[in-house]
Amino acid sequence: YLPQWQPCPVIPEAPLLIIDEAQRLPFKVRRKLFRSGIPLLLATHRNLTPWLRYYGYRSVTQRIGTSVSVEKIQEIFNRRIEASRRLADQPVPRLSARDAEMLIQRFGTNIRSMGNYLYDIFQQPIKDHGQMRFID
Repeated sequence: YLPQWQPCPVIPEAPLLIIDEAQRLPFKVRRKLFRSGIPLLLATHRNLTPWLRYYGYRSVTQRIGTSVSVEKIQEIFNRRIEASRRLADQPVPRLSARDAEMLIQRFGTNIRSMGNYLYDIFQQPIKDHGQMRFID
C-alpha cells in the first residue's frame, strides 16, 4: 500500500509484487519497477496501461463500478488469488459464491475493505480440512 502524502516506502524485490494505490508511485520508482519486468498486480485510480506497455508488459484492466454481484466479487478475488500463486502445481483456495455473498453483506460495494479482510484471513494459519476458510 502506498500511503497518500507520505514518502514512498521501499519497494521490495520479489517474484511478484502487489501494489495498492500504484498511481502514487514516484516517477523514478515507477520507471525502475517497470524496467524490472517482474509480474505486477496493480490497484490504481489512474490508467497505467501506456506505461506498462512501454516497458513490455501485457496489461489486463478490471474496472470496478458502483455495484457488485456475487459473480463479479468471485471473479475479482479468485483472479487475484490465482495471480498470487507461488507454485504452479499447488492448489489455491477459491472464493465460493457463499463467501462472496457474505462479503457483500458485510462490506457492500467496498472492494478495498473486502480485499483488506481477505488479506488478513490469508495471513492467519486458519485451515479447515486442508482448505482456507474465508468467512467464519
